[in-house]
Amino acid sequence: MANITDIKARIKSINDTRQITKAMELISVSKVKRAQENYDKNLFYFKSLIKAISDLLENTDCVDCGERFFKRGTGGATAYIVISSDKGLAGGYNHNVLNYAMDLISKDDNKKVVTFGKTAAEFFKRNNVSIEKEFLSIGNPTLKDARSIAYDIYHAFDNGEIDEAVIVFTDIDDKGVQKPVAFEILPLERSQFDSAEKYGSKMIYDPSADVVLDSLIPQYLVGLVFAVLLHATVSEHKARMVAMESATRNADEMLDKLHLEYNRARQESITNELLEIVSGSASVGK
Repeated sequence: MANITDIKARIKSINDTRQITKAMELISVSKVKRAQENYDKNLFYFKSLIKAISDLLENTDCVDCGERFFKRGTGGATAYIVISSDKGLAGGYNHNVLNYAMDLISKDDNKKVVTFGKTAAEFFKRNNVSIEKEFLSIGNPTLKDARSIAYDIYHAFDNGEIDEAVIVFTDIDDKGVQKPVAFEILPLERSQFDSAEKYGSKMIYDPSADVVLDSLIPQYLVGLVFAVLLHATVSEHKARMVAMESATRNADEMLDKLHLEYNRARQESITNELLEIVSGSASVGK
């Protein structure tokens, strides 16, 4: 017979765990909403930058403006910015993106690795991969985080220290399907600006078109990195939300089985006590 005390202890333990997983699920739902709102706000600014850069590239006063940012260098390294989270309990979120990044990086002998998130830094250190710079992902990413990453990459590319920059993160589509992807942020592609909305009239830039473009490209990179960070954060919180939802559901199933087992054990205990009383009475009667 199962021990009733042990069953009650297990029920309490699982119920306490369920309360934690349910709370974490609700927190993740709130964080997904906040990160999505930040992403939508950044998108308006980002589209405005694309519109301005598109106009500058087509401006007759801007001959070969910013051309160096559209050309791949030779002899430099490839920068990999790998985005993970600082925390676990998010299903396969970190595992998938880090293994995907490792496959890319292991094929490249000349590389510089930048990590965003404590898990990524620890992963590459365990695998003896040198890290150029690491950023922590405390809570939701900020423009300061994006600016630090983007400006470092911008200056390294402009100085010829790197030939290209690739950002590795977890993408999520409209159906909620997540997968790790690698997106090249430098050199720039003109196709990124071809479909941009045009101004109604010719713009006059001061002090000159090339100076304005040189100022806008770093801002574009900041907006791009920030958008990717926010997108990855949405993916992280959704992955954690699904993982905690699954954990809560499993806890509910375990509680149902334990309650059934507890009732059976209690019923068996009562039955045995009644049998003992009846047997005792019969013995006394004799």
